[in-house]
Amino acid sequence: DLARRVVYVESSRGCPYRCAFCMSALEKKLRFFPRDATRESLERLWARGTRVFKFVDRSFNAVTDEALWLLEFFLPKLTEEEGLLHLECTPEQLDERLFALFRSFPAGRLQLELGVQTLNPEVAHHIQRPCHPERILHNLRRLLCETGAHLHTDLIVGLPGEDLHSFARGFDQLVAAEPHEVQVGILKRLRGAPLTAMTERFGLRFSSTAPYEVLATDALPFEQLYPLRRFAKLWDKVYNSGHFPRSRRLLLQLDEPDASAFANFAVFVDFVEARHPLSRGIALMRLVELLFERLSLLYSPELAAAAVLDDYLGSGHNDVPRILRPYLDPLAQERVRERRAAQLNHAKRQARHLG
Repeated sequence: DLARRVVYVESSRGCPYRCAFCMSALEKKLRFFPRDATRESLERLWARGTRVFKFVDRSFNAVTDEALWLLEFFLPKLTEEEGLLHLECTPEQLDERLFALFRSFPAGRLQLELGVQTLNPEVAHHIQRPCHPERILHNLRRLLCETGAHLHTDLIVGLPGEDLHSFARGFDQLVAAEPHEVQVGILKRLRGAPLTAMTERFGLRFSSTAPYEVLATDALPFEQLYPLRRFAKLWDKVYNSGHFPRSRRLLLQLDEPDASAFANFAVFVDFVEARHPLSRGIALMRLVELLFERLSLLYSPELAAAAVLDDYLGSGHNDVPRILRPYLDPLAQERVRERRAAQLNHAKRQARHLG
């Protein structure tokens, strides 16, 4: 009866870290449920059909031995065809035993949420969070190269003491590693969290209504912070959605030396805002048009059209956007015809998954 449900589970309570923005900073200690009881509960969920397990442990790998036995429990169960294990991990704390187990899982069966938050050690010190940028980026690249895990990373806008230059630098470093997702979140004030005590020291100003997002800090004034909301919204649609892998690479100029992904995407945000206010929703076809228009200013229209079409077809469509048609070569048009022919021989639902 749980086969089509996502189940949230936990093997521990509390957190060994004291991040100022998190309510877990108030916990006195990290404590684990008994292994036998946890194993019995997981077995019962598996028998009832659960195949998507999202662990809500604050830091799944805080104690390596505890993480290892849970991974060993799931390893024989998750196959190439089914199962998903979602874990929140601290990227600095990944040791060789964990890497060895991660490598053993079939591709796509692990989703790791890596809380980076900032790559500025001084800012991390303000919020009482350990931060070793070189180790974080090294482990992130190893996960990408050596495992089939899907990697979701987080950065927070508006942390105490972090200015725009520092955030942009950390953003560029993280994007250069090319994780599957880079979530840009806005700092929020949780009632009772230690962050409240830092309000005066760092000039933190928050919205008076939920979810109490930061509006400005001494280091990041309102006129710099507010546009980052639009940045985050469009970033989700272009990068984190996974719909535009080739287009986003060209847009961010990731293959160019010394290019800044943050600066390049900020230009695109302004480009889009001038033509389609981001306070409104943006349809996929409109985003395709805007991506093509922007890429045509950076590259030839033919290259831009080929990249956008590849992404559009890869996300499950089989038509050709009108704006691209004048610039497509015969090979690109043949790919579209092949997709249409394939769709005639399959039920509509199955055809959406054809590559």
